[in-house]
Amino acid sequence: NIIYCGWPNPDNQNFLSSNNTKKLTDYYVRKPIEDIIEIAKILKNVGIKNSKLILIGSSYSSPGRHNFKYPYYSLGKSSLSTVKDILSLELGKYEMSCVLLEFDVIDGGMNSTLSNTLKDQASDRYPHGKIPTMKHVIKQIQWILKNESFLLNGSKIKLSGGALP
Repeated sequence: NIIYCGWPNPDNQNFLSSNNTKKLTDYYVRKPIEDIIEIAKILKNVGIKNSKLILIGSSYSSPGRHNFKYPYYSLGKSSLSTVKDILSLELGKYEMSCVLLEFDVIDGGMNSTLSNTLKDQASDRYPHGKIPTMKHVIKQIQWILKNESFLLNGSKIKLSGGALP
């Protein structure tokens, strides 16, 4: 099993004012997709039946929750659904699967430096009023890893806790 969540941090350059279009597209779109494809090849070659490639996405580029002030990052993240669709078909031939988990704000990882004000704002979007922790994320990943159903292949599971835009 392989879990991929290695996306670069957002950049604040917009499309029309950027002088580094090629560099930013390579960094935020091409390179992460190439990395995922290479990782999928490794899984295909050394994985066993029911092995999974789990891609970790975010609601960052979703309508209503988008953060298009970081367009290159958002473009790259939004491509995960299509990458998942393609790899699920290709890995499915080997009785392996690809699943996309999409989270909203998680208390940890790249969000570990969020201020208390931003954490309060994020927690207000959740019906239960709290931001999931890395332990919550791990439990969800473990559930997917234990699930041996071939029907899970190609799934996009939105784990936003009901967070509203």
